[in-house]
Amino acid sequence: MNNRTRIVLIVSLVYFIAVASVLGCVVYLIHQQGTRLDESQIAIAEHAAKEAAYNHVVQLLDSTTADRAALTTFFITEKETITFISELEIIAKRLGVTVETTELAVVGKTGTAPGSLAVGLRFSGSPEQVTTFVTILENIPYHSSIPDLIISKSGAVANTVSGTIKLLITIKS
Repeated sequence: MNNRTRIVLIVSLVYFIAVASVLGCVVYLIHQQGTRLDESQIAIAEHAAKEAAYNHVVQLLDSTTADRAALTTFFITEKETITFISELEIIAKRLGVTVETTELAVVGKTGTAPGSLAVGLRFSGSPEQVTTFVTILENIPYHSSIPDLIISKSGAVANTVSGTIKLLITIKS
């Protein structure tokens, strides 16, 4: 080999190494950009999923507003308890039933758990009046239960029935 051929070979090798190095750097940079692109796509997908979930919750809240408002009417607040007792007494008076409140307490209320208004009533009247009064108590428009109901005939006055009832009405916090 002559000198000129050696110089061309050396220059060719230097160019080859330089081009291969540049090509290797370009491939490395493209790989890094691809990795960043994948990470960005994952982040965008997560954000889109969160946004879709948020929009679903907002739509659900909007579509259930009327239902939630209707449900709140089935619960009594602590401020409404006296009004509720007064209404019961007015209803009893209209029916001709004598009523006496024997118990009025909030029970079972702990921390965030709602309690119940315990209402104990002693009543007396004709069998028809008492039956109507008890039916009204069974059908009050609040979430309630009747854990105790005792009705008996009164021996002192003819055609008179007396009894006691305990109502538990869920209180809205």
